[in-house]
Amino acid sequence: MEELLGNFDGARQVFERWMHWQPNEKAWMAYVQVEMRGSGNKAERAERARKIFDRFVACHHNIGAYLKYAEWEEKLGNLPAARNVYEQALRELEEDAMSADFFKRFTKLEERAQEHERARKIYQYALDHVPKKHADELYREYTAFEKKFGARDSIDNVIASKRRFQFEEEIKKNAHNYDTWFDYVRLEEQHGDHARAREIYERSIANLPLLQRKTLLASIHLPVGFAMQSLKSSPPKISIVPAK
Repeated sequence: MEELLGNFDGARQVFERWMHWQPNEKAWMAYVQVEMRGSGNKAERAERARKIFDRFVACHHNIGAYLKYAEWEEKLGNLPAARNVYEQALRELEEDAMSADFFKRFTKLEERAQEHERARKIYQYALDHVPKKHADELYREYTAFEKKFGARDSIDNVIASKRRFQFEEEIKKNAHNYDTWFDYVRLEEQHGDHARAREIYERSIANLPLLQRKTLLASIHLPVGFAMQSLKSSPPKISIVPAK
């Protein structure tokens, strides 16, 4: 009623009393809309609304609130401010609160801003931090991104990264399957990362029961590249840990 009468100060006082009760999102968004229709120029109205959004995310400290705030900034054409909101969410929310949708929106923002390297780093960060059940969806998004903006090496790295993730998941389920360990070592050998291949080989030795370790050490299936690299440099330092 106060707003209809052109009394924005009165409307603001009504909303301020309401906000003390920490209402739901709909109430906060109504307050934002009142300020966006209020007095002053566009920048002044937006600044008042922005302060309300700051209070909104402090009150409703969840990923949905931050996404709402970032979306609002982006609709105003303020990409740097929207980026700040995403970064604020990363700083202030717990890691398990992050969702695949949050990172997808963040990367799309950077793509629209022509900040492709920033988008790439966000994808890489996301793949290390989102719940694993959402990883496939992000991998598809990341692969499409690299096909569009990256070089051939970038696409190969995405594929290798996905295979690494799959190997790590298989190892979590069964760390005693040395066929998985062999395939993992071969992947790194194919990409020329001998140091990483050696590290994985050492992990495999430490994780296998004693009998399987003897079989593994005697196996003729040891990747040739790894064996040749070991001859060229120092052999891997393997600590044989007694099986429990």
